[in-house]
Amino acid sequence: MKKQTATISKSLSDLFSLPTIDLMDRLDVMLSQEDRPHYVTKDYFNVLSSNQRSHSSRSNAKQVTPAARAKIVRWLYDIVDYFNLERSTVAMAMRYVDRFVSSPNARAARRGVTSYQLACLSCLFLAIKTMDVSHLDVDMLVKASRGCYDRQEILDMEREVLDALGWRVCDATSSCISNHLMGLLIKVLPMDVSDVDSLVDFTRFQIELSVVEYPLSVLRRPSTVALAAVLNSMELLGFNSSQKAVYHRVIQSIGLSLASTKVRETSHELNEMCDRQSEDITSRMSALSIAHHTTDSETEVTPLPLPRKKNAIKCQPSPTCVVKVPSSSSKNRHRRSGENVRERR
Repeated sequence: MKKQTATISKSLSDLFSLPTIDLMDRLDVMLSQEDRPHYVTKDYFNVLSSNQRSHSSRSNAKQVTPAARAKIVRWLYDIVDYFNLERSTVAMAMRYVDRFVSSPNARAARRGVTSYQLACLSCLFLAIKTMDVSHLDVDMLVKASRGCYDRQEILDMEREVLDALGWRVCDATSSCISNHLMGLLIKVLPMDVSDVDSLVDFTRFQIELSVVEYPLSVLRRPSTVALAAVLNSMELLGFNSSQKAVYHRVIQSIGLSLASTKVRETSHELNEMCDRQSEDITSRMSALSIAHHTTDSETEVTPLPLPRKKNAIKCQPSPTCVVKVPSSSSKNRHRRSGENVRERR
């Protein structure tokens, strides 16, 4: 019988081909990183709410909210789709953003949604370079944002983010952890090619949507979200209790558990999230191909034609910036008012 090949990317195929011990060693390193103070994210919107109430009478800036964050994340997905980049880049970018805004050095980014959006755009630029997925000049992001921010603003914010993060940019995202967990699952419980494709598609689908959701992206550990997504995929594919027990014994050796209360709670939250995002997950998954850059149906940004980047292939329509930035004359007033991210501490 001719051997079939899964329709997964080469990089993921290479990851799945690693020996079991290597996958477990990598997972062990990523899990240990989560406990380090520099990589922990805080409930910064809870802090923002109390601070914003005390400053509401003195500021007309549009405040940062979980809903605004969600719109901006969808905008970032539109940008990576436009440039044919890996969608996992957005997960890395938002890890930078959430760590940055959790830090005491991000006062400007916490002050208003315009500055927060700039931080997100700069972190996307940083993530693209860190993950080495493509060479993308900052001027292309200026164009993608329709000139909402200029080149220097993006670069200045990038430097501010790097300083706040202490140049620690090798984050273990839920996307990366879930890939390794899937690789481990395939090793201990071999499955058909079609099941591997379904496992990858549904797990990625959940992970991508979880980045949009503030509680899942910020208040849950990446490993918890990753394992919960894999667990949901196992249940979708009909894994029985004995198969789950085999996988459970393997991941227990690196400190993970399918029976964890937090994993079960997160699994439920992911299912609820999918219900909110799609009326029929099953039918959507049959057509879903992450590699073809499916766009979330609930995004509220309006596509606008924009010059294609050199050698771009099958570019999507350029996204529109979520938050409109004032023209140059009002930008000066904006800087003086203290909202703009380039205000010096």
